[in-house]
Amino acid sequence: DWHDAGNWSGLAVPNESIDIAFVNGAGQVTATANAFAKSINVTNASTLAIDMGGNTLDSGSFALSRSSSSTTLKNGIYDLGTQSWPAAGLEKMKLIVAADAIVSSSGALAYSPASNAVKVYGTLNHTGSVTIGQRWNNSTAGSSLEVLDGGSMSIGSTLSIGWHNSKVIVANASLLTVKAIALGASLSDSGSWATA
Repeated sequence: DWHDAGNWSGLAVPNESIDIAFVNGAGQVTATANAFAKSINVTNASTLAIDMGGNTLDSGSFALSRSSSSTTLKNGIYDLGTQSWPAAGLEKMKLIVAADAIVSSSGALAYSPASNAVKVYGTLNHTGSVTIGQRWNNSTAGSSLEVLDGGSMSIGSTLSIGWHNSKVIVANASLLTVKAIALGASLSDSGSWATA
């Protein structure tokens, strides 16, 4: 329970001035009211789910910063602030936006190592740029952006797709909107699209 002070190392419910790190294992955090954080950093938690119970999570920034970290955002409204993934070095990271989640974020979201993924079943509005695989990077196989099952995603500036089977999938009555750039100019090398 997010709002149980005893669940936090500081024995206090986090607020707008507190940096949060989720570490060492898998689990689910639930909330019974609106929640706040200065920043959220998911390090070792490989299968973390945050369920806001229909409430709002407001954070100044959000980051996945460990290989094999995965976060699912469920049942609520999420303002992640400046979202950040490292452009190199970490692989097998995943962000999942569930069908009952509405997520907003900003910043330059770059993920180039292998098998990193964003899967959107709900709504993700990212006002910055997204880079999937850098053109000079030879280890990006399997990285993907997927908008699925009626999900909706908007990207505020640039969507760039690089080498080695990095891909965008838009399927099953879903919508991807990319603003302020001609899409064709941002596809490179063996990056691919699949639509259904």
